[in-house]
Amino acid sequence: MMIKKFKLLVLIVLGTSTLIASTSILALDNRQVANAQFDRLRPDLNGLQVRNPGNGKIYWIDEGRRRHILNPSVYKNLFVPKSLDAIDTESITPGTTVNSDNRLVRCGEKNHPLNNRIYFLDQGQKRHIANPGAMNKNNFSWEKVSTIDCPVLSSIPDGATIR
Repeated sequence: MMIKKFKLLVLIVLGTSTLIASTSILALDNRQVANAQFDRLRPDLNGLQVRNPGNGKIYWIDEGRRRHILNPSVYKNLFVPKSLDAIDTESITPGTTVNSDNRLVRCGEKNHPLNNRIYFLDQGQKRHIANPGAMNKNNFSWEKVSTIDCPVLSSIPDGATIR
């Protein structure tokens, strides 16, 4: 009788352990599915500035990622002010914050290879803005483009082109 109780106890313990392990794996799988659903790239929204209705933050969608625009001053130094669409940005993969280090620049020396090309300074790189259409699509302000020395601009590594 004692052996039967012991075997039953062992089966209960093993069964409980298996159930706990299965439940933990299932919970982990559910979190991974939830994160996959709510953390995705949205290249179809590239160039938009949007406001999250839940937290009021303003984001620029770049390379499919939401990039928080740090404050109104940063927004005014890069973008043309406009009415913003409100969308739930929490489902979009986050990117780096747009801050006061980000600027629109160009080289002004006539005979320099970078002459009149506009760049977005971003995370220690210069990102060429491909054409006037890309400038307008991203709502960048033409008036906020500053001129810098061409050798300085040339020394900054190239980043991904903004289209």
